[in-house]
Amino acid sequence: MASKNGKIQRIEQMKDMLRLGMDRAAILQELSKTCKLSDRTLDAELKVARQAIGNEMAAKEEIRQTNLSEQLKTE
Repeated sequence: MASKNGKIQRIEQMKDMLRLGMDRAAILQELSKTCKLSDRTLDAELKVARQAIGNEMAAKEEIRQTNLSEQLKTE
């Protein structure tokens, strides 16, 4: 279970780093200081982090569009 929690924590860290505009090389360099995983493993987790951010952005856009649509209906 500790491994799964560690993975979730790393993915959350990656999401934060991506939001700050860090690129793959910088993220891998930063994470390699604290965890002893292969680049391949970190790349797979980075892919999950990117997908999660994409999903969050899509959900926010959907909410924004719904709110805008509701505003236009009331005007």
